[in-house]
Amino acid sequence: MLNRLLSIAAVLAFAATSSAAEPNPRALAKQCFHEDKPIRVFGTVSRRTFYGPPNFGENPKTDERDSVYVFRPAKPLVPCSLSDFDNANGDNGSPVRELVIVPFGKPHRLGRQWLTGAISHSVTASQFLDYVFDVE
Repeated sequence: MLNRLLSIAAVLAFAATSSAAEPNPRALAKQCFHEDKPIRVFGTVSRRTFYGPPNFGENPKTDERDSVYVFRPAKPLVPCSLSDFDNANGDNGSPVRELVIVPFGKPHRLGRQWLTGAISHSVTASQFLDYVFDVE
């Protein structure tokens, strides 16, 4: 009985400290990505203008216009696993069809091409889309 209680306690302790994300069922048989891990992807680079500060489109007359590079993968990508951020955001591993390319100041060639970098969630309004692609 004591061994069983110790086993249950060990499992509960591991579960409480484990931060492993659950697998994304949408990632089966599709190209998926692990956040912040390098990936090589084929797609199209273009420029797109968004409303910027101070209100990011809520008051277009006074908002700045920010032009950024956007990458559209040839095939949508999906997160390989569902992080807590995905689940809290409600997108639950939906396909990613557009990414903002960072760093912002670096010029990029427009058109179809292979890019290598790490994909992660946007953390500020000035990143404009749900995901950013930190290109090497």
